[in-house]
Amino acid sequence: MNNLKSFDDFLNESVQDDIYVITYENPTFISSVSNSEYDNGGQFDWYDIIEPLIEDFNNTKLEQYLDDKLSQKVISIRAEDKISPKETFLIKVKVKGEPSKDDIYDIKNYISGQCSDGWGEGFEQQDTNGYSVSTWDMNGPHIEFIKTEKED
Repeated sequence: MNNLKSFDDFLNESVQDDIYVITYENPTFISSVSNSEYDNGGQFDWYDIIEPLIEDFNNTKLEQYLDDKLSQKVISIRAEDKISPKETFLIKVKVKGEPSKDDIYDIKNYISGQCSDGWGEGFEQQDTNGYSVSTWDMNGPHIEFIKTEKED
C-alpha cells in the first residue's frame, strides 16, 4: 500500500500566514532499461518510478542553488507525493510573501532548467527499478504552472 496523497488533498494543503505556494506540474518520460531484470514487457508500477524520483528530487534541496534574487524569496522547492492522473509529479515552491509574475516566471525557468540539465540529467542516468526516467521534453517547454495560493 502506498502513502501517496490524492490530487485534491495535495492542492488543498495549508500552512502558515504570509507563505505562498506556487505549484508546477512536471511530466515524466519512462523507458525500459535494456536487459533489465525488471523488464516485464513495458508494464510497470507507477509508484515504483515516482517514489525514488521524489526522494531524489527532495534530497537534492534545489533551493540551495538559487541565484541571489530568488534565494531571498524561496523557502523550499519540493516534489510532492501524490497520485497523478497523467504520470506527472507536482513541485511545490514555498515563497515568502506574494510572488510577482516575474517571480513565477523565474522559478518556472529555474525548475525547468534543473529538470533538463541539472538534477534531472543526473537522475535520468540512474536505473530506477529497471527504467530510465526523464523529467524533460526535448520538443519544447513542458512544465506547467498550476496555481499560486496563499496558504492560511
